Amino acid sequence: MTTPLLWYVNRGTGVVLLVVFTLSVVLGVLATGRAVTPWWPRFVTQGLHRTLAALSVLLLTAHAVSAIPPAPPAPRRR
Repeated sequence: MTTPLLWYVNRGTGVVLLVVFTLSVVLGVLATGRAVTPWWPRFVTQGLHRTLAALSVLLLTAHAVSAIPPAPPAPRRR
C-alpha cells in the first residue's frame, strides 16, 4: 500500500525530471553546435549542461526509489 506522500513525490520528481532532461538535452545540442554569443559564453552552456545532467541522475534515483512500494511487515511467529 502506498501513501499519498509517496504518490506526490513520485509524480513531482517525474515532472521535474522531464523538464531537467529536456533542458539538459537542449544545452547539450547548443554546446555541440558551437552556439556562442558574447553575453552567453560556451563554458556557461557546458557548465549548465553538466550540472543539469548530474541533477537529473539524482532526480531519477529519487523517482525510482519513490516508485517502489514499501515492503509489507513480516509475519510474527508465535
